[in-house]
Amino acid sequence: MANAAASDRKHPKGHTYAEFTFPNGKLLPAEETLVEACAIGQPAVITTERPSRMTEENRIRPDFFRFLVLGGDDKVGIHEKGVHAAGAWIDGDIDLEGCKATAPVTIDWCYVNGTLILRDAEVPCLFVDNSFLKGIDADRLRCPGSLFLNNNSVVQGGPVQLGGANIGGDLDFVGARFVNSGDDAIFCAGATIHGDVFLGPKIDDTLRIIGGVNFDGARIDGDVLCNEVQFNGNVPFMGSRIGGDLNFYKSIFVSAHDEKRHEIRFEPVQYRRTAVLSCR
Repeated sequence: MANAAASDRKHPKGHTYAEFTFPNGKLLPAEETLVEACAIGQPAVITTERPSRMTEENRIRPDFFRFLVLGGDDKVGIHEKGVHAAGAWIDGDIDLEGCKATAPVTIDWCYVNGTLILRDAEVPCLFVDNSFLKGIDADRLRCPGSLFLNNNSVVQGGPVQLGGANIGGDLDFVGARFVNSGDDAIFCAGATIHGDVFLGPKIDDTLRIIGGVNFDGARIDGDVLCNEVQFNGNVPFMGSRIGGDLNFYKSIFVSAHDEKRHEIRFEPVQYRRTAVLSCR
């Protein structure tokens, strides 16, 4: 009776492997590759470059990606190294609002045709490398490890929202590009970051941010290193607390419209060590 009751138990939508194999009993080819890689703790290499269009070979459904991030079910094993997709086209928003990921999440050389939604979620650590996203909505995210978004990654069309987030390690945006004209491109107001914040530089180019960068009221226990960054928007740090250095060495503040001036605002920012401002 107990076994029969267990088999009849209803699961929430998106929480069973069978849902994603209906009606023909098969996953998409890239999803099959991802399942096999998740079981052994290896990257699922779909292609070796960021795709420029969706095909049946590179497509991963966002709800299936979510299913794996949440630990799968008794038919799918997720290694402690987590879910690592490389060279895939993820077809829509990845909605992890209020969810708890079981292991690290890595999106590498991928095109995410939507927003990564992490509001009120918990993720051990997040790595986005050489990928495109339309936005990251992660207010109040809890991330005990580090959050990396770098190496030619692009967030365009929406902001990176980390308001009130708690990050146990570093926040590393080195080598990424952010475009959200007319609004904040990076919003970290009220965030707590126990490590360092890296906004630049990229090795072979200046990091560009089109839109504002807001760290109002943030607490950063380490350094804030914004070396060689081109800002196309206001950069407020009002009321923030920084445990280490605050460095804007060789950074550039420009405007797409000559009549509008952008500002960097610190007062009454608190920092324990040094502030370096060498701006153009």
